Amino acid sequence: MIVLTTCLVPDLSAQGEEKVFDSVAELFAVLSTPIRLRIISAVCQGEKNVSEFLANIDTTKPNVSQHLGMLYRSGVLTTRRDAKTEASDRLPPPRCTADI
Repeated sequence: MIVLTTCLVPDLSAQGEEKVFDSVAELFAVLSTPIRLRIISAVCQGEKNVSEFLANIDTTKPNVSQHLGMLYRSGVLTTRRDAKTEASDRLPPPRCTADI
């Protein structure tokens, strides 16, 4: 069983059936890359900064940044900048869950 939090499931209440399928297809396209799934998995353990991703994912900083950008634009991840530290990536707060 896969459980997706609302941060991964778009708000479908005001959309027609066709838009629902389009939104879900876009979500699955974002999730279709193994490195993005690794990033999401890492963030599920707690907020991370880019350096922490690089320590756990075998790739380059530009590659992680590119995938993080896609996750930000899709709404899957958000970022928080702390005055004392660099930006941390995190999942938005869940509103509900959906079992798939």
